[in-house]
Amino acid sequence: MYIKCKITGGIDPHTHLELEFMGAVSVDDFYQGTKAAIAGGTTMIIDFVLPNKGESLIDAYHKWRTRATNKVCCDYALHIGVTSWSDEVKKEMEELCKLHGVNSFKMFMAYKGVFMVTDSELYNSFEACKELGAIPMVHAENGDIVFENTKRLLKSGINGPDGHGLSRPEEVEAEAVNRACTLSNQIKVSEKEPIDERKETKELKLQISPPSSVTSDVSVCTKSPMIHTGKGMRMEGQRDLQSSTFSISSEFNDPVKKSSIRVRNPPGGQSLGFW
Repeated sequence: MYIKCKITGGIDPHTHLELEFMGAVSVDDFYQGTKAAIAGGTTMIIDFVLPNKGESLIDAYHKWRTRATNKVCCDYALHIGVTSWSDEVKKEMEELCKLHGVNSFKMFMAYKGVFMVTDSELYNSFEACKELGAIPMVHAENGDIVFENTKRLLKSGINGPDGHGLSRPEEVEAEAVNRACTLSNQIKVSEKEPIDERKETKELKLQISPPSSVTSDVSVCTKSPMIHTGKGMRMEGQRDLQSSTFSISSEFNDPVKKSSIRVRNPPGGQSLGFW
């Protein structure tokens, strides 16, 4: 006896198609990537627009739209990266939300000199997201430590995929997650501010990665015993599937082979660092 089930198409909320990054280019373009998605039952993707430092968010958005629109085989939407901060960036975030339907922005605490933002820039980005009702997303790793560890490892001759994990040990992520939580916890209505029940209260919903994918109101922390959460900060987190699977896998005893599976470097790509 056969049972037929009809289920809705999947949505992949985190893709990097045709991404030029640190001397490498992702192997799939918007056609090949979405063709594969459709074959596997995914009917929508959300890709990341990642502007260069100082580049207009609007210009970067249209660049990604030009890359994608005539190639995609399924529905798609775009997250927008905030890689620097200014009054103009804030205006462009508002324009993207109101005129182009964007409702999520990604900030990086890693990739020094490329996408990494300062704590002040992260704070301002969180504040803007709250005002717009958008979702802030954070890549939470201590970029300064990763940068220094990478230099040390390359100098010692470690330049393979095993260097990825060595350059960013767990405490490096834990520190950044806690810092992002602390910053987001400041973006809230002052206790002294009168509350108007007739007015809708906007909450900041923060998503943190990698490898934690976290959503909560106002502030969030990953499920790590290493993190001191502080009063009023919640500990909710979920590991990425690949992190949970391969971190406990005994199939590959060779650390290089094991690391190769997890590193997102494109096949044959030449990267300027461990990412």
